[in-house]
Amino acid sequence: MRLIPVLGLEQNPTVGRREQFALYILSLAAIFVRLKDIGAPLSGVHLFRMTQTAWGIRSFTEGNYSPFNIQMPVLGPPWKVPFEFPLYQIIAGSVSKIFEFSVETSGRSVSILFFIATGLAIYFLCRLFFAAHASLIALAIFFFNGFNMEYGSAVLIDYCAVFFCLGALLALLKFLSLRGKPTFMVFVSLATLGALVKITTSIVWVGL
Repeated sequence: MRLIPVLGLEQNPTVGRREQFALYILSLAAIFVRLKDIGAPLSGVHLFRMTQTAWGIRSFTEGNYSPFNIQMPVLGPPWKVPFEFPLYQIIAGSVSKIFEFSVETSGRSVSILFFIATGLAIYFLCRLFFAAHASLIALAIFFFNGFNMEYGSAVLIDYCAVFFCLGALLALLKFLSLRGKPTFMVFVSLATLGALVKITTSIVWVGL
């Protein structure tokens, strides 16, 4: 018995123009309300974690281009965090070098983009189970709840990892519905990226 029909999922939920317009408006609003803090200094409960991440971005901008040589001088010698692959730091460092942004601005910009992408992944997951209006409400709650207003633009790797994991889940659901090796390879690739960015997200492999 195939899993998707059992769960009651729509294999190809259609997204109409009004629904697309609502997605654009919510996404733009979510970006706009976070722009006021785009260049703000690092602060908050997870300051140590943000400092560690910002050091990784700075290390890349200073010429440490090898992903295995990104320096994070927060734990003492050898100045590295061996349990994380610095994909987020490399992306933010590239943005910093290309647009000449500060570490804080580039880190927050990349975080916002991954946050928005995570919200859209959540939306399309909801859309498999629920109607458009319910999925849009869920997206609005995700975009504008208090926790995400605080951390949706924080210099942290978390939404980068969560985006890849949710993308992997979407690919897995599509594979279970339609089969096909390309879809399975998308799942494997996204799940691997999520696990590399943040090792604790390896739980996504339970989906196998």
